[in-house]
Amino acid sequence: MSYLFLPIVLLLLLIFYMFLFSTFHHAMGGKPKGERLQKMQASPNYVNRIFENNTPTSLKMPAFSFAKIMWQWLMTGRDRIPQQPIPNLPINLEKIKNGGNEKALLCWLGHSTYIIKMHGKTFLIDPVFGERASMFSFFGPKRFDYQYPYKTEDLPEIDAVIFTHDHYDHLDHTTAPFLKEKITRIIAPLGVGAHLERWGVSAECIEEFDWGESVQFDDNIKFTCEPTRHFAGRGFVKRFTSLWCSWVMEGLEQRIFLGSDSGYFDGFEKLGKKYKTFDLVILECGAYCEYWPAIHMFPEETAQASLDMNAKALLSVHWAKYDLSVHHWKEPIERLSHQAEQENINLLIPQIGEVFTIGEDFPKTKWFEELD
Repeated sequence: MSYLFLPIVLLLLLIFYMFLFSTFHHAMGGKPKGERLQKMQASPNYVNRIFENNTPTSLKMPAFSFAKIMWQWLMTGRDRIPQQPIPNLPINLEKIKNGGNEKALLCWLGHSTYIIKMHGKTFLIDPVFGERASMFSFFGPKRFDYQYPYKTEDLPEIDAVIFTHDHYDHLDHTTAPFLKEKITRIIAPLGVGAHLERWGVSAECIEEFDWGESVQFDDNIKFTCEPTRHFAGRGFVKRFTSLWCSWVMEGLEQRIFLGSDSGYFDGFEKLGKKYKTFDLVILECGAYCEYWPAIHMFPEETAQASLDMNAKALLSVHWAKYDLSVHHWKEPIERLSHQAEQENINLLIPQIGEVFTIGEDFPKTKWFEELD
């Protein structure tokens, strides 16, 4: 009879271990306190000790849906991962060094990590270079095989790092030594700095902002923190404890939307009315599912969001690096490409690692078509 209780005991021990890990492990980051917490509490978006979306957003999933998604996850494993290494390019440091002075240039490194250079200043967005987008080193979404796996040593000199939120596929604790040693300025939404400080990054390097707040980086470049429809938090019971955002990057001649994870909402139309037009919008397209439509856009919604913002060009990110949903790994770009053709949207499709100038180069090579 006692053997019947063994699985239950093991399950309870596993749950207890996961709770302790998510509460105390270094990878989980830090807890806001002091002046940081006071600034969070002063935010109009901080209610009852958590941040709230400005559009009603539910993360709840019925039990039968959870069971169904687990079944789909088990049955579609092969399709969700490329069967050959992704043919990316080494980072062209010389082109980055010599460009990005008059018009901005960009180099996408897969998923939501990219380099953008404007007016001679080089920025790194949501740097993730670890093997897994996970709190664990041995479990969780593993990066796809790339022909040239990127490391922090491959990067050019970075003037600042920009974060959008603290999820594992956007904020990587294994990148902390690089941030600590090489980066002197970090721009992030409220609360994210607590993780960075726990990992040894100096508080003097970190600037945190609320939705609607701006920071003048220098005489030529300004960043404005704008809302998305998503959530944040790195633990099982720590959701909504830091802010999530997008960034509007404005130079003397160009305006670029640095989008992040978001469900579709009227915020895109509001941004279009507020800023009139964008030379480029960078929007997520991947990790969507019918069971969480409020926090990730379907490809057709990504296309609509670019129209809402009166974008001159669209670049889709958040795909081609991690298995985060049940769709085929290249379904996001295939569906988005089809919709862009229908809507006459200027969809840019660079090869991963390709350096291009925004407003001059229009990469559209469908490099993914030959891959399984």
